[in-house]
Amino acid sequence: MENIISLKKLGCDYNLLVVEDSKHVNTKLVEYLSKFFLEIDSAEDGQDGLTKFNNKRYDIVITDINMPKMDGTSFIQKLIEIDSNVQIIVASAFGNDENLRTLNKFGIVEFMQKPIDNLKLVDALLVCIENIQTIINNSNITYTLDDPVYEILLELKDTEKTVELINSYQGLTIIQEGYIKDINSKTITIETTNTQYHLIKGEKRTIIVIDNIAIRANLQYVDKENRQLVLKKFETLDRTPKDRKVSRVIPAKDFTLSRYYKCETFSYDVLSLSINSISVKTSALDKSFSDNSHADLILGFQVGYSKHNNTSHRENLLKPVKIRSKSLIYKIDKLVDGSTKIVFVLDLTAEGKKLLEQYIIQREIDILNKLQEIA
Repeated sequence: MENIISLKKLGCDYNLLVVEDSKHVNTKLVEYLSKFFLEIDSAEDGQDGLTKFNNKRYDIVITDINMPKMDGTSFIQKLIEIDSNVQIIVASAFGNDENLRTLNKFGIVEFMQKPIDNLKLVDALLVCIENIQTIINNSNITYTLDDPVYEILLELKDTEKTVELINSYQGLTIIQEGYIKDINSKTITIETTNTQYHLIKGEKRTIIVIDNIAIRANLQYVDKENRQLVLKKFETLDRTPKDRKVSRVIPAKDFTLSRYYKCETFSYDVLSLSINSISVKTSALDKSFSDNSHADLILGFQVGYSKHNNTSHRENLLKPVKIRSKSLIYKIDKLVDGSTKIVFVLDLTAEGKKLLEQYIIQREIDILNKLQEIA
């Protein structure tokens, strides 16, 4: 009984998604949990659940395993790729050892055998909330706005002054203006340009900048009727992408990065690129890698050039180039999907730097053109 009272007090700040293909079980769960939580939605299978999660972030997800269209294991894996901090409870009538090992690897909070024991479910939900609070305490994230920040934002709303909104598209930082249309201690409703509206919907968050204050805010839901965005869960930032001294982009698919080591060539998936550094992802980390060691890299890409044809018209063409860099391994991080992210600091010749700068400028133009098509 004590835990039920605790959940009623604590659950009102969080939202929850139930993913269950049995209509009876789904309805019963939603009915029972609605008295505890700020907001509850339900989905009938993994695919439906993923769509809902993409449209609105949830703090806690309760999911079945055996479902049509997308099973629970695939659903959980995709959830973690979107938000590694989401708290997940699995409820299923089927739980073999292999399934449990896989689920535990994903870091689920609890596996519950059906029929669900409501008291055990309450205990598991309290663990979820405790985990969320730990994450918040170990970061700058908060569910309520500090009074000074709230007062500044409230004044901006009342005076209809603009704020800066920062998002990214294909690695390129996009900054446009927005207006605060409504605000309370837990949510901010904003209105912005068509471009930024689509970017925030895609990224599920934005950075709000007012003078020297920067706040990262997560998207709670989209008000399609008024084309407004409701934001929650705030984090004060010391730095923003505006502070970068060089431009960063996600390269095109034909960009290649390889490493030559002991008569072998290794290829890597490039995550992002600047004139100074390159971030890559690999599923198999070579033992030769370590922080502050060096790697011989070969970057392959295409740059544009002009050529006069027989009729004296200029043709804009692309030519493939390869540049080499003896690069410093700056950082190695393990990602939630089990792969590894490596950041290299590039050391290029003057000619190599010139070619890479040309490629990045080309890529920025391509990204902006694509963004105009989408928006």
